[in-house]
Amino acid sequence: MTLSGKEKATIFLSMLGAETSSAILRYLPEELADLIASSISHLPTPTPEALGEVFDDFQSYVALPSAEKKINTKEPAENEASKLSFEADEEFAEDEEKDISNLSPKERLFSAASKKLALLLSGERPQIAAFMLSLFPATKKEEVLMEMVVNREIINNLLPNLKQTYLVEELKEKLTSHFVEKLR
Repeated sequence: MTLSGKEKATIFLSMLGAETSSAILRYLPEELADLIASSISHLPTPTPEALGEVFDDFQSYVALPSAEKKINTKEPAENEASKLSFEADEEFAEDEEKDISNLSPKERLFSAASKKLALLLSGERPQIAAFMLSLFPATKKEEVLMEMVVNREIINNLLPNLKQTYLVEELKEKLTSHFVEKLR
């Protein structure tokens, strides 16, 4: 059973409850919010298969798969960013010769070549790439964006709209460490 995006949104919002759903709908364009709200009130009881499909989609957006899993499950021709990351490893092998062991994870990340960072971030979801780029100094951010091949426009549009939440500091630390490990 394949559900449309509207059906998935309707089922998902109905599971969240009225208060949470109305808070989310406030962020959508008025016409779309009205359409979804009216669909919720006319929603028949979803089948277990429909619920499973909605949960699978939700989980795929919340839980990011590891980079190794992405590379192993897709053909390089299917995933341009994966193909590019292989090229980055070969092209930037000489960068490993620099002694960066005495640098903090943040300094290691900021000192990486812009092209290598662009290829690494191109393999990530645009939201993650935008968040990581928001941590960089303005000039480095622009350099990395200019080198990006995949999702450059989407990421550039996300950058000014990032919201500050209580999770930002924890995310900064964990994602910085994660990407420094991927640079090795």
